[in-house]
Amino acid sequence: MGAALCARSRSVASSSVILRQKCKLSDTCGSINSFETDFTIYHLALTLAPTFAPGVPTHAPTPVTYGIYDTGKCKGTGTTDSSGLTVDGCGSLCAQSIGCQFFSHSSTECKLSDSCGSINSFEADFTIYHLALTLAPTFAPGVPTPAPTPVSYTQTHSTGMCKGTPLSFPIVADLQACGTACSAQSGCEYFSFASATGACKLTSSCNRNKWMTDYAIYQLSAR
Repeated sequence: MGAALCARSRSVASSSVILRQKCKLSDTCGSINSFETDFTIYHLALTLAPTFAPGVPTHAPTPVTYGIYDTGKCKGTGTTDSSGLTVDGCGSLCAQSIGCQFFSHSSTECKLSDSCGSINSFEADFTIYHLALTLAPTFAPGVPTPAPTPVSYTQTHSTGMCKGTPLSFPIVADLQACGTACSAQSGCEYFSFASATGACKLTSSCNRNKWMTDYAIYQLSAR
């Protein structure tokens, strides 16, 4: 492996204008001789761009989707970033962290959590998000896509979201798709839907969080 550090000096003889240069190469530089003031120490920082095979397209990044889970901050241990990440930046960090399912975000902090069974509701400047990576179902070529089963439901609250840990938290196309997801989910009786984002929270019961005004709450009719 090549040397990573180089110390260089130069002196000039005024009569003959002869340049004399010294260059010392080092793998590390844990201790410095500060009396050698005619030397300057340099550190190599060579970064190579990733190489891909010619003609092979690069993979597009996997989109990160998430929905609002609650107001407050997940309790318990978790990785914290205080660099001022945006919501998207915090979500991307969660998606890249093994086990992360929830992230609590404020203007100054991003906390990653594997679960969020207990919430500190006094941290009102935080919003909790739940990762929701949902893949569309795949059917065999030439086989007709089965028609969806009609789903019946009623709106219980025009604003608000059911509290607690969701059975699932997908991102869906519309209200009907959210109802269909609840009908297909074992134990689901209620779903909270945000029309602006497509966030769909599925729960077996419903203790309403009235502050989540971008959501509405629905209950499945008898199956």
